[in-house]
Amino acid sequence: MSKSFLNKLKNTIQDYLPNDQVQFNANEMTGDLQIVFTKKKKSIMHIENNTLNEIKHYVDLYISNKKRD
Repeated sequence: MSKSFLNKLKNTIQDYLPNDQVQFNANEMTGDLQIVFTKKKKSIMHIENNTLNEIKHYVDLYISNKKRD
């Protein structure tokens, strides 16, 4: 995944969830790239082979779980 794509994805998520901080990390065990919400220290998914629609789906799941917290 290119750095420009990751920056665009990060900005899109920040626009979608302005009260959360997002970073991308490599999973310690697999090395797969994942989205991490730093305020909750929660990783939601591995994004290496996912489409933008799949990534949005996982972010939506994160939001719905967050609303239940």
